[in-house]
Parts: sequence; structure tokens; C-alpha cells
Amino acid sequence: MSGKQRRTGTVGGTIDVELLVQIAHLYYDEEMTQQKIAKKLNMSRSLVSKLLAKAKEKGIVKVTISDEVNRPHQPLEAQLKKLFGLSEVIITPADSGANNQKLA
Repeated sequence: MSGKQRRTGTVGGTIDVELLVQIAHLYYDEEMTQQKIAKKLNMSRSLVSKLLAKAKEKGIVKVTISDEVNRPHQPLEAQLKKLFGLSEVIITPADSGANNQKLA
């Protein structure tokens, strides 16, 4: 493909998975901006944004938010929520001072 050709992100009407992977790699792993990716691949920034969304939709990109510091029990909360059909579950740590007290 020459530098002047426009990449549409499709091959025969279907999304080019290799292109989705390439764009996702540039954006997430190499931390390129959407504008820089668009320039590099000779497409609009808007198309890059749409293709990144498509990569998420197709499961190529999976976003994981790790909040172990603030909510270390989140996996257990999710299990309890599902198991008991609850709308919200919050597990709080026991007061560390209470664990250190001796009963007389």
C-alpha cells in the first residue's frame, strides 16, 4: 500500500482484524495518540477511534481495572453479588486494632 492510499479498515466489507490489532498495539502498547496513528496509517482520527472501539467489541482489546488497594475484596464481592442476587456488596476489612486485642 502506498503512503497516499486511504486505509478504510475493511477488506471486502469486513473488518480487517490485523488492522485492528495493529491500531490497538500502537495505541495501548506504544502509547501513540489517535492523531499520530491516523497520520501513520493515512486515515482520519475519527476512523482510528471507531476501529479502537471495534477492537474492544470484538474482544481484541480487553480493559481491566485493578483497584486492589482500595477494594481488595472486589472478586469476592462480585461472587457474593451473583450468588445471592444482590444489587450491591461491599466487604470492609475488620478494624486491625480489634484483631490485636486479647480477651481476659
